[in-house]
Amino acid sequence: MHATLSKAVSLVLLSALAAAQPNPWTEKPFLETPGQFHFAIVGDRTGGHREGVFEAALEKANFLRPCFVMSVGDFIEGYEHDGPTIDQEWDEVATAVDNALDMRFFYLPGNHDIHWKEETGLVSEERWRARFGRTYYHFVHENVLFLCLCTEDPPPSSLSDTQIAYFKEALEEHPDARWTCVFMHKPMWALSEAKGWDAFEALLQDRPYTVFAGHWHDYAKFERHGRAHYVLGTCGGSSQLRGIAHGEIDHLAWVTMTDDGPRVANLFLDGIASDVVRTERTRGFAAALSDGGFVTQEPLAIGSQFFSGGTATLKFKNPLDAPVRVKAHIAPDLLLWPEPSRLDIALEPLGEATVDVALTLYQPMPSAMLRPLPVLWNAEVAADGGPATSVDGRLALHVVAPKTSAQRDEPIMFDGDLAEWQWLYWQCYVPGAITGNHALWTGAQDGAFRFSVEHDDAYLYIGIEVIDDVLTLSPGREAWKQDGLRVYIDGRNIFQVQSAPGGKEFEQFLLVALSPGDGQELYRASDLPEGTKAVCSMTPDGYTMEIGIPAAYLDEKAGIPWQTARINLCMTDVDGDLLAPRTYLWWQPDWNSLGDNPQSGVFWRVTPAPAEGAESTEGEASVAP
Repeated sequence: MHATLSKAVSLVLLSALAAAQPNPWTEKPFLETPGQFHFAIVGDRTGGHREGVFEAALEKANFLRPCFVMSVGDFIEGYEHDGPTIDQEWDEVATAVDNALDMRFFYLPGNHDIHWKEETGLVSEERWRARFGRTYYHFVHENVLFLCLCTEDPPPSSLSDTQIAYFKEALEEHPDARWTCVFMHKPMWALSEAKGWDAFEALLQDRPYTVFAGHWHDYAKFERHGRAHYVLGTCGGSSQLRGIAHGEIDHLAWVTMTDDGPRVANLFLDGIASDVVRTERTRGFAAALSDGGFVTQEPLAIGSQFFSGGTATLKFKNPLDAPVRVKAHIAPDLLLWPEPSRLDIALEPLGEATVDVALTLYQPMPSAMLRPLPVLWNAEVAADGGPATSVDGRLALHVVAPKTSAQRDEPIMFDGDLAEWQWLYWQCYVPGAITGNHALWTGAQDGAFRFSVEHDDAYLYIGIEVIDDVLTLSPGREAWKQDGLRVYIDGRNIFQVQSAPGGKEFEQFLLVALSPGDGQELYRASDLPEGTKAVCSMTPDGYTMEIGIPAAYLDEKAGIPWQTARINLCMTDVDGDLLAPRTYLWWQPDWNSLGDNPQSGVFWRVTPAPAEGAESTEGEASVAP
């Protein structure tokens, strides 16, 4: 079809739709030049939007002068709000779009924009329809057919029969379109629970097409039936921003429509990259290298409260069908040093390697004084003709030793003042594990804690002092969505824990989660044992926390008068606004991670006898916090 005639058809179609009802696009003109045309696509803005990023992306898109700008949905937070608040959120988005762009912008609904809320029904869809009219639509430009789907028809993850019939008719009306571009929020081809996708996909099989989606907040290119399928990264939506290997990038997709189909480039805020910057294959590489199974450790476990040296083991297991080069640095400290401290290992496809690390010190010392040794590693794999996929990670080498809870003569006051605690014996100045964005933690001055565990006949007590250079708080949010602390207490007997580690909070173990400041709420307080006590108070350098767990609960959990309690702590560190990437500092590895050792964090009510064959130092039984 001649370009001028195609343009006329496009404008007639849009004009006819506009006359019938409101439209989900702005009224500004297309910008174009003869021949090829360009359009930009913005990704997810929400799920915890980061202020100003979406607006900056629109401004950058406008600088590039695309013919128009497409989207893949999720503009507003939606879920937690009703009526007027949803309207206000849409006003913010519409103002940003209208102020930034000189060309037409096409809205498309995501699950945050149209969601089911049990208390109020589909109030968000009502607001969408009042503002934009339909939830799905199509148009033609330069003989390219654009199909804009609603993947919440109805929520969640569905294409209704009516919607499929609508697009069947649209496709039949344009059998000679030179290309078809499909836009939708959720990547339906990759969702096992998606309804209607197979029927819709069957309509496309005899024509060239490309699919664009969002929702996952991580970029990747997929191939299905010989056609490119893209999942976009974010345009201000929630993200740890760990970079290309994880697809966690803020970017614009820049599409040049050629006679051979769309050519896609990714425009980062600081550069330009091709569309193979991350593919389905390398996406899997990064995920496989990032989970806890790539590098694991066998901690050095001793039966003594004194340590005189030993050997820990690091294991590397390549989960990929491609060779991996891994480099690691084990950082020594003033008390303990490793040998070797630097590793350079070539792993064959699906290969494994084991490295024994000797831990030495000048003289025996209480094991409580030993800090974990950070292991910083980088793994690199080349694939798909693009840049190498490089993934950074860290874990820590531990000396696992028995710990004791100190007997108290007087109960704790629970006033946030730690002066009545004998000694905050256990330290987390070097985390046993870091999750979230580990690169953001800059050292103990940025975030750290120390604590003590004590008991009397009625309670197990935990007192914690937290160092946090910047407190970012929001009353009402969970302690892992702001600066705060999570404390895990497993009352099962140690032998039960070793045979069935991990588990689920409030079933196998308790979770006490709280943040400092007025208006903060104890997480799921009604699920904690009756009589549980917790207080969290701000200090000039951070905050304190005091916890009391009834001994009766521990007795019930153990099935006998309690002898052991397994404890872990995790500090959330947010150095910025509430939607900035977070860092989680663990005293010991997460109990449900592959790095967990069931012996870690076990506190005895009385000092245990040394295990058979274990080291023993005269007088060690008298050592207690």
